[in-house]
Amino acid sequence: MSSLIVAPALFAGCLLAGLLGLTLRRRLAEHHLDSDSRAVVTNITGLIAAMSALLLGLLVANAQSSYNTVSDEVDQIAANMVEMDRALASYGPAAVEARALLREVATTEVDRIWPPGGGAARAEAIDPTGTEASRMKLLGMLGALPTQTDVQRSVQRHVLELLAANGRLRVMVMNQINNDLPTPIVVVVSFWLVTLFLAFGLLARTNMVVVASLVIGAASVGGAMFLVLELNRPFGGIMQIGDASPRAALVLMGR
Repeated sequence: MSSLIVAPALFAGCLLAGLLGLTLRRRLAEHHLDSDSRAVVTNITGLIAAMSALLLGLLVANAQSSYNTVSDEVDQIAANMVEMDRALASYGPAAVEARALLREVATTEVDRIWPPGGGAARAEAIDPTGTEASRMKLLGMLGALPTQTDVQRSVQRHVLELLAANGRLRVMVMNQINNDLPTPIVVVVSFWLVTLFLAFGLLARTNMVVVASLVIGAASVGGAMFLVLELNRPFGGIMQIGDASPRAALVLMGR
């Protein structure tokens, strides 16, 4: 679900609903807008506003938490790559080939997800099956390292654990970025907000202050929906996770 489509559509829908309410107010007979009727509309509007604010707040908080989690996992994968490289460097000459392959695999994976030249991130490239052959080759090379001392055995075990940890992290990232916001939630929240703006227009008289308030309010709820949808797409859209951390890890590897 594209944030660049849903958010402007919600902004337009809320604003048009508010303007429609202003138009209907001029056409309604006064007894439809007496104190009793206004009280009912006000109470229902307050109920819908409370539900909308609560749900929007929860959606933004949940989307931000998910975005931060994915970002932290990407940083952890990058840190694990550097730690594996450092561990292999301490292993000795026998690990030179494995260390070179590790950097090659890491570079290939980073370039697949974030194409060189500033291209947009490719969420589908997160799928660990795309580099399974390279990982298996690296795993076999690590397992074949000669372990003549306790230190070498400890280093080998540590590197294999880090490689397995990165595999698990990539699966977790892939599962989280495919967990898009359900369409029914967007539809229900949008309906509530459009209804609210229609009620706002019915309860107000047409003037520039009211129209400006409707525009600002519609832009605000459209912006909130934009944030929710963008944060749910950490490898797409305008607010995608960048490649700064993995690229920095590649620079450190091999030194």
